[in-house]
Formats: sequence, C-alpha cells, structure tokens
Amino acid sequence: MSELIGQIGSWYASLQEQEKRILLFGTPIILMLVLYLLLFQPLGSAYFSRQSEIADRREDLAWVRDQRSILERVNTSCDFRTPVFPVEEYEAEVEATARRFGLNPVISSHRGGTGFELQFTAADGNRVLSLVRALSCGGIKVTALQMQQLEIESNELAASLNLEHAGAGD
Repeated sequence: MSELIGQIGSWYASLQEQEKRILLFGTPIILMLVLYLLLFQPLGSAYFSRQSEIADRREDLAWVRDQRSILERVNTSCDFRTPVFPVEEYEAEVEATARRFGLNPVISSHRGGTGFELQFTAADGNRVLSLVRALSCGGIKVTALQMQQLEIESNELAASLNLEHAGAGD
C-alpha cells in the first residue's frame, strides 16, 4: 500500500504546476459530482416522487371527504321483505337479477356447488354496484369484485364478480 502511495506521490511531483492546480481544484468537483449522481440525485428523485404520491392521496382523501354527505344519505340497508335466493336455483336467480339491471352476465366457471363467477363487458358501473347490493340482500356473498374502465372518457367497464351462496343465516 505504501508503495502505491509512493508511486502516486512521485507521479504527482512530476506534474507541472498548472496540472497540479487542475487536479487540486478538479478532484473535489468531480468527487462531489459523482457523490451527487450516485447518492443525492436518486434520493431526491425518490423524495419528490413520494411527495407527488402523497399529494395525489390527499386529493383522493379530500374528494372522499367531500362525498361523505352523499354517502351518508345512501340507504344501504336491505328490505326485510327481500327474499333470500334458494340454494337450488340461486344461479338462475342471479342471472335474472342481473338482467333486471340491464346487464348481460356470462357465467364463466363453477366453483363447487355454491360458487361461480359472473363477467360483464360494456357494463355501467352504477348498475354493477346496484346488482352487488341486490345480490347481497338476497343472500349471495360477493367474495371478489373487479372492475376496469374500458375507455378513458367512457362510463362503460368490464366487471367480474365471484359469488357464493351465503344462505339465510349470513
């Protein structure tokens, strides 16, 4: 190690005075630039990215807070007179209920005796949510709901619901 330092020292001594000044002032600048590029720039970029995410989340939270009064007025309780779908024919009842909301369901897979998946394409989101409420009131358990907007400026979406018969006791 001391031999390496000796070689660097002799190399430095052999340099002209102008080259020594360039090294004296240029080395710290290069080291600071490398330190900035390797450490501070990625940290700053991550920080500002997180700040942007936080701002977006705060806007979402403010929107939800603004909608709170509307959501509190929505009646989410089920009518006690709503019949519970019988296990024997609940698949047909689910399909009929979906059609009543103007939705054309596709039953894509059966999962055991009491579960299946409904899929909708080009469906209105409010109608899908109304269907979910009606099914819940009829004793159907919605275990998963996935919705994806088909076009940016459109109200139409593709939806998928996983359903199970919850029975009268649930």
